[in-house]
Amino acid sequence: MLSDAEIQQLIDDYDNLQGQLDLLVSDKAMAVPAEVKQVLADIDAEFDPQIEVISAKVQQAREAMTEAVKAAGHTIGNDHWQVVFVKGRVTWDNQKLEGFAVAHPEIKAFQKIGVPSAMVKTRGEK
Repeated sequence: MLSDAEIQQLIDDYDNLQGQLDLLVSDKAMAVPAEVKQVLADIDAEFDPQIEVISAKVQQAREAMTEAVKAAGHTIGNDHWQVVFVKGRVTWDNQKLEGFAVAHPEIKAFQKIGVPSAMVKTRGEK
């Protein structure tokens, strides 16, 4: 297992690499000539409104499909798409069960503890 200082070094190394990547992406964007940027802006102006309209319709259709499948109670699809039904999860109040387990330790035999996980999150702008 790594020490906190070693993990901090991993995070610092990651931060450095991410900074290099951000700079490279920025440099690439700045390398595009102004004439090309204008052509791309013109293309965006032509297509973006249409993309917004169709994207909204796609989102509405997606919501309608998922609501319909939830109501149907089973998975339904076609040759290209499948809307998968997932029944509701059963959850328990862990705090209350921990209290109950004090008086009834045999219930601990049914407890499963998952594998820990970690995620990388940004804390703010540089």
